[in-house]
Amino acid sequence: MSTAILTVAIGSTPTQVVVNGQEYLEAPAIASTPEPLPVILRARATTNAGPASRFQNKKQDDYVLITGALSLGPKDSDHDGYPIITMTSICDANKDQFINEAMFVGRFSKDGKPAEKSASRSIAVNRYVAGNQITDWYRVRGYGNWKERILCYPKGSLAEVLGMLTPAKDGKGKLYTEVKCRRIRLHEKTKGGGGAANPAKDTTASGYEHSDFMGSDEETGDMPTSNNWN
Repeated sequence: MSTAILTVAIGSTPTQVVVNGQEYLEAPAIASTPEPLPVILRARATTNAGPASRFQNKKQDDYVLITGALSLGPKDSDHDGYPIITMTSICDANKDQFINEAMFVGRFSKDGKPAEKSASRSIAVNRYVAGNQITDWYRVRGYGNWKERILCYPKGSLAEVLGMLTPAKDGKGKLYTEVKCRRIRLHEKTKGGGGAANPAKDTTASGYEHSDFMGSDEETGDMPTSNNWN
C-alpha cells in the first residue's frame, strides 16, 4: 500500500494512454521538493465525474494538488525510477504551496547504510496488478533518532513509513526516488531467515534492487524543518 499527496506543476497537456489494458489520462509533472522531482500523473479515464474530468482540462505549468496511489515506474521503461501517482483527487493549487507527503507499508531489506548525518535503507513494498504481485523498492533516509532506528531494525520488519519524496541518483547517475522519513511505525519484527525476511521473494521487481541505489556515501541534505510544510 502506497499513497502520496503532492503539489505539482503539470509539464504538458494530458494525453490518453493504455496501461495494463486500462485507459488513463497521463501527463508529466514536477513535484514540490527542494530539488525538482519529476513525477507521472495518471487518472483513470471514465465517463463518470472524477479526477479525469478535471485533469483533462489542465495545461502546461498549471499547479495542482493531487492525492492518489503511489507506485514506481518499471525498470528499463520510459518512466524508470519515477514516482507514478494514480490520482483519486485533484484541485487547483499555486506555486507557493509546498505539500509533499508519501505513506507506504513495506518490509526492510538487507542492512542500512550510515552517513555522517543520516542513514538509508531500502524497503520492499508489494502491490498487485491484474492479480500479479509487483514489488517497488524505495530507499528511505532518516535523520536524528530515525538514523539509529533505520540501522537497527531487523531485516524483514514490517513498517509504516511517512515521509517526503525526493530525487536522488545512483552511482551511475541514474534517477531514483528517495523518501526522507518523518515517521516510521514498526508493525512487526522478524529474527531473519524464512520467507518473512525476504520481502520480495519470487516477485517481479518493478523498481530497483537494494544494491542499485547504494553507490554513494554523500549526504543528500537535511530534512526540511516543519515550518516548510505549509
